[in-house]
Amino acid sequence: MQCEERARKLRAELAVEEHRELELSKILNGILPEPKTPQVQKPRAVRKASMERRKMSKRLEEEAMAFFDECVSISTFDDSDFSSMEDPPSHTTRADVVCPSQSQ
Repeated sequence: MQCEERARKLRAELAVEEHRELELSKILNGILPEPKTPQVQKPRAVRKASMERRKMSKRLEEEAMAFFDECVSISTFDDSDFSSMEDPPSHTTRADVVCPSQSQ
């Protein structure tokens, strides 16, 4: 009997607290202004991501060009460069060179 009485009393207290919560929520909703939509912050996040992609793309492009320049310098260097110092320098353009893949 004591257990049932205690359970009934706790349910009644819970109902009172839930009713109080609803009343307080109504009061707060009447006092506080409507929250602004989070869409105001979205463009900033998109813009930041776009800027990060551009920075990364530029870094990758610079690394690729440095690697390509290294490949050009390696591919235009051979033993004949030492045999005849009077030969005119090779005028190889980037479009003429095929760079072998690096093995790791």
